[in-house]
Amino acid sequence: MKKSMITALSMLSLCFSLHPAQAFESEMTELMRSLDGKSSHIDGPNCWNTALVLNGLKSGFRFAHPQEWLLSLEENCREVEEPLYGDIGRLYHAQKGEIHGFIHIDEETIFAKHGEDADHGHQFMSYEKMLNQYGRDRNCKIQGDYSTECFHIMKFYRCEAKEDLTGLVDQLDIKIEQLLFSSETKWKYKASCEDSIFKKREELLQEMIIVLDQIKESGEIVSPHIYEAIKHQLYNIRVSFRVFKCDSRTQRDALIKRVQSLVKSFKTE
Repeated sequence: MKKSMITALSMLSLCFSLHPAQAFESEMTELMRSLDGKSSHIDGPNCWNTALVLNGLKSGFRFAHPQEWLLSLEENCREVEEPLYGDIGRLYHAQKGEIHGFIHIDEETIFAKHGEDADHGHQFMSYEKMLNQYGRDRNCKIQGDYSTECFHIMKFYRCEAKEDLTGLVDQLDIKIEQLLFSSETKWKYKASCEDSIFKKREELLQEMIIVLDQIKESGEIVSPHIYEAIKHQLYNIRVSFRVFKCDSRTQRDALIKRVQSLVKSFKTE
């Protein structure tokens, strides 16, 4: 029986201590198949985040900033000419920057999250289909231009999973992931501030506040790119609260606004 999204997410921790090339290929395939066709129910997690999480470089699924992505590759990975199963693929434009991140499966297949919208799920895809979508500059596609400078550059990276993903920011990422993916927090038609769905979201926001208070008290310095990524993700979460039918908008938004306010107090490098 195919595992649920939450089960798949929890199973990812089983292989965080190993590089995918060292883990059983069948286990990695099972994990990605469990994610295949699935997405968060709130916008945010994107291609860069998924590639980093699957390689044990991030603790939870959320929006990832392109500079956060690049820094993770620089600090934890090395570029390789011939990719192996589980290696990270990167597509970018020499002038315009990052385009897409994915997991190499074999010569014909990749796995990726396509975009940050909730309706853009994780999926296996052929290299041909991916490159048709991401391989050439958008303006060049419109103009029918196939000149060399129109094509994005593709590189591959072999990464070493982090030994410790238990820091305060890692804990915050896990709480964010739970809010984005848990069936207990997924909005249902006519749900209000009195429903269990809303109350579960509030419970997770309260837990985030505890972690954020700890970050503030510790004086921990947070990368500006991680700060921007979390801020972006929290905005998407706040937008998602608008669908709840509540007597008071102030009541509805109180906790998410508090979380956003605490994140603004981060000390950045």
